Amino acid sequence: MRGDRVGLVADPLELKLACPVCAEEHTYSVVVERSEVRGLVPGRKAPPQVKRQFVRLFNCPTTGNRYQAALQLSETAANRITAVTVRDAGEDAE
Repeated sequence: MRGDRVGLVADPLELKLACPVCAEEHTYSVVVERSEVRGLVPGRKAPPQVKRQFVRLFNCPTTGNRYQAALQLSETAANRITAVTVRDAGEDAE
């Protein structure tokens, strides 16, 4: 039986990284979009979680230089990650 797609769910995360550019700690907002699927296999246990790695660019707010960092996120067959978006440190600050 195939599952029914329910829709996208966006999980906002706050992430603190030690910056390899300036050695300071910066806070970033990371939005993880997931596609929920219900009813994949009736009567079975919850699907196992698997870890996926996503490499994204981050901006050092101190120097303005960009750097890459790998994020390791968990997903299941019923809750697949469809997008990972990074907002730079202080992007929403006024």
